[in-house]
Amino acid sequence: MNPRLTVTKICVALLAIATILLPSGAVGSEKFTPAPPPAPGKALVYVYRQGKMVGAAGYDLIFVNNEYMAGVHNGNYAYREVPPGTLVFSSLSRLKVIPGAILEAELMKLQKEAKELFRMDVEAGKTYYIRIYVTGKGHKMELVDEERGTKEISKLNLAKD
Repeated sequence: MNPRLTVTKICVALLAIATILLPSGAVGSEKFTPAPPPAPGKALVYVYRQGKMVGAAGYDLIFVNNEYMAGVHNGNYAYREVPPGTLVFSSLSRLKVIPGAILEAELMKLQKEAKELFRMDVEAGKTYYIRIYVTGKGHKMELVDEERGTKEISKLNLAKD
């Protein structure tokens, strides 16, 4: 067996393990603080992803009604005030190992590639919690009740863009 090949395999494996085991606070450092109630005529929507080993090396670029919301990494949350009506959430999955900021032009291109994950109707004055989770077939989203949402999100960090 070639010793150089073995060393390369070990280095790649260690890099992969380090990427997966990065603490969830490495991407967003501001712990959860409840947002103020939505403005009159608006609803408040939280989107979050708990820190889990499964899919830890990836993250999602989240779009709401084709507008960029945030890059939500493992252990992060984001929020936005929205008008009442139907919301369409779409996502584009990315890997943490790809460095660099997302430029406005690149974001517009990515927006067209995003896949719809979830659709819901919202009412003015209400707050909603949407959890992102990883399955064998990719990332999914689900609406959770306020009790579960506030409990799970309280341990997470605000997503940074």
